[in-house]
Amino acid sequence: MKFSYTHLPAQVQSDLKHICDFLLEQTAVTNKSPYHRYTPSHIRHIMLHGCFTEDHWTPETILHPAEVSYRYNIMVIVSAHLCDILPILERAVEQLNQSGRLNYPVVAEIIDTKGRIDQKLRNGYLAYDQIQTRGILVYSRGEITRDLFTPLNQPGAEKHYIQALHYFDHAFPLAKQFLSGARAYKDKDRNAAAFMLNIAAAQAYEAFMVVHILKYPLGRPLNDLRELAESIHSELAMVWTGLQGEQTFDHLSAAFRDVRFSAYYHVTDSTLNAMFGYVEDLHKLVHHICKLKFEALKAGSLAKPDKDGLETVRDALKPPEDSLFDDDDEDDEAQQTTVPDPSPILRTTEQAASNNALSGFLCDLDGACSELYTLADILLSLTDLTAGAASSCEFALISQFLQERTRKIANIHEQMATLLEPAPAVEGGRKAGAAA
Repeated sequence: MKFSYTHLPAQVQSDLKHICDFLLEQTAVTNKSPYHRYTPSHIRHIMLHGCFTEDHWTPETILHPAEVSYRYNIMVIVSAHLCDILPILERAVEQLNQSGRLNYPVVAEIIDTKGRIDQKLRNGYLAYDQIQTRGILVYSRGEITRDLFTPLNQPGAEKHYIQALHYFDHAFPLAKQFLSGARAYKDKDRNAAAFMLNIAAAQAYEAFMVVHILKYPLGRPLNDLRELAESIHSELAMVWTGLQGEQTFDHLSAAFRDVRFSAYYHVTDSTLNAMFGYVEDLHKLVHHICKLKFEALKAGSLAKPDKDGLETVRDALKPPEDSLFDDDDEDDEAQQTTVPDPSPILRTTEQAASNNALSGFLCDLDGACSELYTLADILLSLTDLTAGAASSCEFALISQFLQERTRKIANIHEQMATLLEPAPAVEGGRKAGAAA
């Protein structure tokens, strides 16, 4: 942890001082009544992390406001009663960004108490450990003479490798078995397949976690496991990028509860197929990142492998070059070498189903276009009636709706285009069957 930011450019130093002063002013304790039920919460520490904590920043560094990649990432550590001070801090950060006083936007994604942060660190939020190592303390209520967070007792690289490999050999094959079970139930019971896909995804995250923190995060729902894992390797978030990815994750999370406790739960074929695709990609990425971790441990390093996130994901989705973890998914696919020639009746049925699906997509497209026309009318009315006095929040909300509807139209277009494309797999299957 660094305790000075004087090495940063003057404009950054000025911004950081203003941020601290403003946050402290907004959260100042005003109620000092002895009859108050408890001591009001206040800010204890403010830490800067992210791009401006890199060692290459010097007072001579020239910054360009047009470069939107710059931002002030801050961690705010408060005393007890987080629920009291959290809304105040969130409003204060919003006011800072709207004031025009700062050269770059401020982001406060981490606002918590020290005790809760220490607990999360012990549970696997190793990103906090990186913040403590590389972060800059820009404000503190009193001196700090030791590490801000409670350090973890980590074994050496050799011992970590042995334990992690032992845990992985148990956890990851179990995730693959759950995925195979979901495949077996796909045509028999879609709801049961969705439930097993949830378990397969959760088990993959647990395999990832146990390799990195050497203990199982027991009893956690899929949302929490994902947050834990992504706090260590942000690359894992790329599995669920885009509107469809987040919607599929929501379906996957809900399946664990709704399959068991809702008699009206029903998962469609298209949703289930999407869930299969995303969970399979998650397994590949977890497998690849754990492999990189093992290679680093064997080389004697406990640090996170230094590799670009996009490159990590791209390499993970390639076919594996070895069988270090005995991945037998390719063997299952290799056994499916022939596809029977569909009968004319089957082709007619498939064509009718395709036409019905296409009609449904066209109805959805018509509805989305009508919504876009409505949103355009709302924008015009805001402009005419308010004479430019409409708030930025109103326009931001309309922009968000426009983006969502546009993405919806793009997804419908893609699905319609897929229906209209020929199916080369059937022709290939005929050739494979003839060759056999």
